[in-house]
Amino acid sequence: MATIASMTPQVSATNDELPFTKHKHPLAAQILRQIEYYFSDESLLKRGDEVYQFLQGPINWPVNIGRITKYRKIKDLKDIHTFNKTEVMEILKDSTTLNVTDKNHINRKVPVAKYDSSGDSSDSDYDCRDPNQRSKKQRKPKVVVPPPNRPPKGMSSVDGWEDNYADAPTTPAEAEAEDQLYDQSLPVHERLEFAIQRYRGRRKFHEKHTQCFSSFLKFGGIETRPKQFTGGLSREDMENMDTVEIHRATAMDFAGDDKEDESQWGVEFETVAKAFLSSHFPQAHWDYNTELVELQTRIMTNFYNYLLHHSVCPEYTDDINAAREICALALKELPIIKPMKDLLPGHFNTCVSVFLGGSRASLFSEKSDWTDDVQTTAEIRLPGAEARSVVNTGIIALANDTFLDAAGTDGEDGTVNYTEKLTFTASLPGVGLQVDEIVLPTDANREVYYEFDAKNGRKVSSLSPLGYLICKPFRIPDFAGQDLPRGYRSPSPEDKTITLWLEEPILKQCYVGMNMCCDLRKVGVKDVGKGEGEGNLAEGVEEIYILDQVTTVHCSFYTVIENEMSDKKCKEPRIYGYEEALAAEAKEEDGTHVVDSE
Repeated sequence: MATIASMTPQVSATNDELPFTKHKHPLAAQILRQIEYYFSDESLLKRGDEVYQFLQGPINWPVNIGRITKYRKIKDLKDIHTFNKTEVMEILKDSTTLNVTDKNHINRKVPVAKYDSSGDSSDSDYDCRDPNQRSKKQRKPKVVVPPPNRPPKGMSSVDGWEDNYADAPTTPAEAEAEDQLYDQSLPVHERLEFAIQRYRGRRKFHEKHTQCFSSFLKFGGIETRPKQFTGGLSREDMENMDTVEIHRATAMDFAGDDKEDESQWGVEFETVAKAFLSSHFPQAHWDYNTELVELQTRIMTNFYNYLLHHSVCPEYTDDINAAREICALALKELPIIKPMKDLLPGHFNTCVSVFLGGSRASLFSEKSDWTDDVQTTAEIRLPGAEARSVVNTGIIALANDTFLDAAGTDGEDGTVNYTEKLTFTASLPGVGLQVDEIVLPTDANREVYYEFDAKNGRKVSSLSPLGYLICKPFRIPDFAGQDLPRGYRSPSPEDKTITLWLEEPILKQCYVGMNMCCDLRKVGVKDVGKGEGEGNLAEGVEEIYILDQVTTVHCSFYTVIENEMSDKKCKEPRIYGYEEALAAEAKEEDGTHVVDSE
């Protein structure tokens, strides 16, 4: 380690004797010693990042005294006995190591030595700012560690959101108040308002809890807002009011008086829980994760437990218990269906769609080198040879003998080709399916893929064996009907069950009861002897269903209710007369302004 040059005069603040000064200030000697220490070699080693920078190292640039008097030690002396900058400059005139260049600036009489950063033993060119040449005794800079992600103050204690949390037993006074608030003679929507108000007061709501709970209440017909035109309640006002009147005046969650009309509104805890968790929640949080699902279901279950514990609406006990079961089911199913839309329709169905001109036909390419241009995980431009091999292998593994005999043709290399006669026979868009049974690949099916890999010289399987996903038609509930005559509506599957061919990893992710909205296509075998056109299909050959495209995937309890439309503003229809219609049409065509006929 390089050392400081011996020619530099040493000044230290550890000397017991104070420097001599003629100034009459009682702390003149202490001020002089402290400032001399700041400019000493010993201090510059420790404070090289500031005082050394003020001096510009060996340049010995004059330093403004105001920069020095701001240090803590100087301020401490000033607190003992006050002084100003002029007095400090007069004191520094007696210094043996510092020069007073003008009335506001000072520097060293002997410039600080330049430090050597070359790593040799000489100390003439040592630079204390070089991290590779710092002294071992020099204090290393502190590493700033970000504070841990702790919850806000008061949120780390018991907050009421823990699993299996139970409210404490009610006191006699609370029981008397609840008997008034939850009296069976009160409308159920008013009892729920009181329960929500007291529930909020007995839980610690963080921002995320408030968002989840308020979103659930709003979907269920409860609005959260301050009550208008009531003003604040004084102590005298509250003394003249009973418990029910106080809660009515201070409530901020309202079901509204229109909820009393049973022909328009009903109390259905299970139905609202199904619709909120299966329809509204996935749309509002399209990129949700397991943590968010767990938080939402925990808050809803906690609220249902509160209603049961305090007997808010005992006539709906069975309905509330059913809603709790829906929350547990949603916690299991929602994390599963989120990645399913990316996994479906699977590699085999995609290749059939590519090869026969389905919705994925744009991915078809006869040139295998096109795969280098597009390398996204969702859609990779498939070469024609790969699509043919995937379809051919899948048909060999799962198709029956009748289908194989009708579709088989002799290939150029002496093998049998099962793709040349395939054709789409029907298109079924917007079909709802519900998984009824899952059949994983058998050993015989796996053997077909092992032979395919061995034939192509692959030690690791490149294709996943296919299994069966047996589904039944399911009407996806929505509010959009088909505004077409019966003869022009989209056809629905005639079969009671629909069998789809999917890869084993996808089948393991599916579960019985899962719903999806998709586009199906039927694949048949052409009879070459009948020529082109309709009716040229091979007789007695059962067609297979292909999953052409998947639009949405839903939970087993997927439900849609009218509450979905509460947040959507509908535009009133405007009826045009003949003159108004002509005026609107002319304005739309050429942009001219049409004067009202009146």
